[in-house]
Amino acid sequence: HLGASELMKWARRLTARQDLPLITDDAGRGEVRAALADWLAAWRASTVLEDFERLPDSGLTTRAGKLAADVRRTFGEAADVVEAALGSDDAPLEDILQRVADIFASSPEEHARAVEQLDALRIYVEGIALRETSRDYLVLAEPTGVEEIESARRELLNLAEDPHTLFDADSRARFDLLWQAFRDRYAAHYAAAHDLAVGAQGQHGGALDEFTCAAPWREFEALAALPFVDPLPWREASRLAARVSVSRCALPVRELLATQPRCACAFRLAGAAEHNDALVRLEDLTGRGRAIYRRALAHFHKHLATALETLVAEETRVEVGARARTLANSFARGENPPQLSAADVSLVLRALEQSPAPPPLVRLAPPDVQGLLTRDELAARVSQWLEELPHAPALVEIVSETNIHAAAETGS
Repeated sequence: HLGASELMKWARRLTARQDLPLITDDAGRGEVRAALADWLAAWRASTVLEDFERLPDSGLTTRAGKLAADVRRTFGEAADVVEAALGSDDAPLEDILQRVADIFASSPEEHARAVEQLDALRIYVEGIALRETSRDYLVLAEPTGVEEIESARRELLNLAEDPHTLFDADSRARFDLLWQAFRDRYAAHYAAAHDLAVGAQGQHGGALDEFTCAAPWREFEALAALPFVDPLPWREASRLAARVSVSRCALPVRELLATQPRCACAFRLAGAAEHNDALVRLEDLTGRGRAIYRRALAHFHKHLATALETLVAEETRVEVGARARTLANSFARGENPPQLSAADVSLVLRALEQSPAPPPLVRLAPPDVQGLLTRDELAARVSQWLEELPHAPALVEIVSETNIHAAAETGS
């Protein structure tokens, strides 16, 4: 059995209270008992052994299990001894401290080793939980195509796969450094792409509004109401515009990326290029669609000129009648106005209601297919040629370019 002086060293060693008094009087005994009670409460609150048991299977390795068993054998048993003794006022304080010393083989070195084991187990348990969270983030984070970011991701995943790296201080430091670097660079890359593509200040914010309010888009929309045009070009363009519009995001993406690898909106890095060139594609669709619709309108020039003149005779509003006559004169000359408004198309629709147009005779020359063409090139040229056909039923006369030019020169 240890003497009073050695027992006090164990009381101070266990509680980490070097200021504890000797247990030579009731006041000293009371303070030591209170210190033991505080240590026991802190131990129970730490729940390190219970947390270890709740680790995922990947963390329950043989090495970690042995470490947990050693901690249970030392501090776990010491806690049970202290708890049982403090529950009885009759238990001599010397007996409690002697049993604690026996658990550590009365060896300060054994106690120091146990402290190191406890610290290692706490680091391990906390590290496993953090690495599980980190692994989920790394796996769900989208590919960036940036080698620095992807290299850090690969090394982090390799480190996370081996839980034993948590026992090595250098490996832990390396993981923490890489993890911070990865998150900072990934978040910056993702947020920049997000802002450009769908952010409130992105290039499509005001640009889309400006484009859809401009005359070309409004004419495209108006011409799409004509009964003899193919609705597909307008449908495709309007769907693209709708996708760009609804994809705008005002969420605090940088804050979200601190805990999750993606914004809550539908944006994805893989689709960033599609977002970024959406306005260019929309401009292209609008240009081609307007050209197709204006060519289709040209097939009905003669009929529309007559129908609009009839409308003029019945129209009582001077301004409306004047616009209808301007359109009629333009169509009679075989010309489309430089810009057709929704009101112009409305007049055309009114004229067609009163005087439905017969199926037109469309004279088309086949595309120039001389020379060697791939299958896709030929399909593209034929497709463009077919776009010139009106949407309504029509008789189509296939002629050569030479005949069309000759007919135009003679006026036939």
